[in-house]
Formats: sequence, C-alpha cells, structure tokens
Amino acid sequence: MRRADDWEFRLVSYVRSQAGRPFRWGITDCYTLARSALCVIYDEPILPSVLYRRHAAATHAAKSFHDLPGALEVLGAACVGLTFAQAGDLLLLPGDDGWGLPRFGVMADGRGHVLTSGVAEGVTIVDAGTIPPGTTAWRWLA
Repeated sequence: MRRADDWEFRLVSYVRSQAGRPFRWGITDCYTLARSALCVIYDEPILPSVLYRRHAAATHAAKSFHDLPGALEVLGAACVGLTFAQAGDLLLLPGDDGWGLPRFGVMADGRGHVLTSGVAEGVTIVDAGTIPPGTTAWRWLA
C-alpha cells in the first residue's frame, strides 16, 4: 500500500475542512473521520465502509470489530505505539467514546495534532499530549 505523493498536503487540507463541524453519526463521528482521512492519504479505502446514521446502528456495526487490534492487523496495519506516532497514523484511544464505542483519532500532522470527534465537542484538533495513556498508533507500511 502506497501513500499518495501529496498525502501530507491533502491530509492537512482535510483536517482543516473538518475542524469545528458538529458531531453527526456516520458523517463526522470519529470512525468516519478516521476512515475518510486514510482514504485521503492512500487514495483508496483502508477501513471498511460502515453505514449508520444513529447510535444504535453504530453500536451494531461496531460489534463486527470485537477484536479491533486484530482487525487492524488483518487490514495490514502495524502497531507502532503512541511514542512513535507520525502524521497519518490511526490512533486507537483506550476506553470508549462515552457511548460504549471505540474512540479513533488520526495524527493530523508532524507537530503532534490529532483529529478526533465526540458527541459533545464535535470535530476537534487536540494536542497529542492530551491523549490518554494506553493510546496505540497504527500505520500501514508500504
């Protein structure tokens, strides 16, 4: 799997276009944002497309990821640990999003900014220093 030649520019543009948007299931939730960011980077879908517009449907879809780290490995990702996270890496945050679902983020740039989303705050860019311990970073290697 190869990143697009201009992936860094495209990722920063995507992140800026999403920041501040309100939370909407299936549009600006953390999984959909992460999936879309990876599509921008690689020019092809990496994470499975999952269609939902409500919390109950998102919960049902998430059950297919009962072993999320294992599923990421099957999809070709390698766990690199948060200490080694780089722009474009998928983050899997510990715990859940407050609704019992996994919480995703994407390293937005090389300066330690993370794109994520939550029901209360919508789409935000946060400093990686505020990410909770136990967060893992996942990278697709060429």
